[in-house]
Amino acid sequence: MNPNNTDYQSHLKSLLELYDSLLSEHHFSGLVIPSGVPKTVFLDDNSYPFKVNTHFKALLPVTQVPHSYIIYQVALKPILVFYQPEDYWHVVPSDPEGVWVDFFDIKIVRGTDDWKQFVPKDCDKLVWIGEEQPGRIEVGINTINPDELLNPIHYRRAVKSEYEKSCLRVASLMAARGHMAAKKAFYAGGSELETHLAYLKASKQQEQYLPYGNIVALNEHGAVLHYTELQSQRFSESDRHSFLLDAGADYHGYYSDITRTWAYRDDEFKDLIVTFENLQLEILDELKVGGSYVDLHINCHYKLADLLKETGFISCDASTAVESGITSTFYPHGLGHLLGLQVHDAGGHQTTATGEITNPPAAHPFLRLTRNLESGYCFTIEPGLYFIDMLLEKLKSTAHSNHVNWSMIERFKKYGGIRVEDDVILSDEGVENLTRDAFALLQ
Repeated sequence: MNPNNTDYQSHLKSLLELYDSLLSEHHFSGLVIPSGVPKTVFLDDNSYPFKVNTHFKALLPVTQVPHSYIIYQVALKPILVFYQPEDYWHVVPSDPEGVWVDFFDIKIVRGTDDWKQFVPKDCDKLVWIGEEQPGRIEVGINTINPDELLNPIHYRRAVKSEYEKSCLRVASLMAARGHMAAKKAFYAGGSELETHLAYLKASKQQEQYLPYGNIVALNEHGAVLHYTELQSQRFSESDRHSFLLDAGADYHGYYSDITRTWAYRDDEFKDLIVTFENLQLEILDELKVGGSYVDLHINCHYKLADLLKETGFISCDASTAVESGITSTFYPHGLGHLLGLQVHDAGGHQTTATGEITNPPAAHPFLRLTRNLESGYCFTIEPGLYFIDMLLEKLKSTAHSNHVNWSMIERFKKYGGIRVEDDVILSDEGVENLTRDAFALLQ
């Protein structure tokens, strides 16, 4: 499952060929890609957790090396300026090692300005890709993050190489281990904080290196889409109802993003979870190369409308429920998003390599992916069903309020909501479900 030398070499070669083509087309000579620098808290001497430049980790699986740089000239071996300071206050990055080291001309430096000596002389033809940093203007690099380069790079990112697929599989397995441990902690009576810590231990991750802040929601907290409070309060046996966990993992800079929902006891909410998971599986069965992700999202709303009627939450037909916005009250977010070097990977609305955008439908503004699906795409499928007070109150004030079983809604509010999220890779041969494959390996 782990990436091998051949797959990495092919991945790097393909990326550099893309860069060569774009640089030559637009009359540039090369790239300077900084890893990034730590950001210091205002009026403090502590830094925020370091997050590497996405374009840096796209080229090599190194994520915790601030003040480092990749310098690339067309058709030449890329230079890695590797910052390894003399420092007894902090852990210094270890010597470079791994499948990637033979493919870079590695220069070890001790000072944060030492990278400048390796910048080619024709700086006016170089492109800087990354956040603004001191030194860019000083060395004469005038072009930063041009759309004519970034648009095709981001568009291409949706299609994953074999190396990237291997990284995504490992990230999924790491997260699946964490989910299973958190589930066990929930049924043992753990608080949100305790289940979160169980997740970290099992997935072998430090909190600051997670792809995103874990959503660890007990009971009605599941109705907050990005709930990250991590309360330490334990609930009594009678007050434990549900658990929604949205948590991923990072492997070589590639992310997983998995959500599962559990009921504490065999009750009506557990039955609803089973019914809802079948809905998600139906959506997965409809995935195909060339298919419209927008259509999948809208179709999911119709499926949800049927589910809401069959389970007694609403009384109207599916068309009325979708067109009136009733389903958006229960399901206000999008079906999913591209996944890879970012949790919400770049290019989700970008429908051409030159940068043209297809916005989501007006009725579904939070849909993050509007492209037709192609072989090699990695993305998530994550429908939801929530009982959100703010949205329910808005629905109650409309003419469609009479279609809703409000007493049933009140009964289910204590559960918060349901989300089931899988990470998948689409190909001409079908769908590889990274999430369910990972859970299966751990059974």
